[in-house]
Amino acid sequence: MFGGGGTMELDLFFGPGGVGKTTLSACHALRASEAGERVLIISVDPARRLAQCLGKEPIGLEPVEVPGAPGLFAALSLPVEGMDLLIRRG
Repeated sequence: MFGGGGTMELDLFFGPGGVGKTTLSACHALRASEAGERVLIISVDPARRLAQCLGKEPIGLEPVEVPGAPGLFAALSLPVEGMDLLIRRG
């Protein structure tokens, strides 16, 4: 999440399968976007449940804005080259 003054916050959700990581991270991201934050949520789930959870299909390597959630962008896991591109873009 990107706050005012150029600060960035990184929140990670991890654990074994089926414990609600995708649901929790999607709710956290939606809440932050509702508070006016710019948010990028990235999922490493090969089952692509994040797209279903956010109602935004398809979600690919390129971040896309989630309809109805201004400032919330979603993407699937990125190779190292993709992460470098995101970092350069800011």
